[in-house]
Amino acid sequence: EGLPSVPYGLLQVPRRIYRAGYTRSGRASQCLSEKSDSRGWKAGDLFMAIRVAATGRTATPPLFDTLVAIGYERTLERLDAAIERLG
Repeated sequence: EGLPSVPYGLLQVPRRIYRAGYTRSGRASQCLSEKSDSRGWKAGDLFMAIRVAATGRTATPPLFDTLVAIGYERTLERLDAAIERLG
């Protein structure tokens, strides 16, 4: 499936948050929600874009558990690839 249409800059937000070490589900989710809200984007839409970028699927187990299972480096690689496709 294709990557949902999201503003390019918003897909960089989870990458920055993840690099900053906010990999715990609650903290990462809170940070992403705050960042998306401050930019007028629905958090659920951003989470779906992250899910698709990281897994290629629209349905997964809880997002942040999935990202931990995929692994830090692989998740960043997949987010980078999605950012490139959007850029």
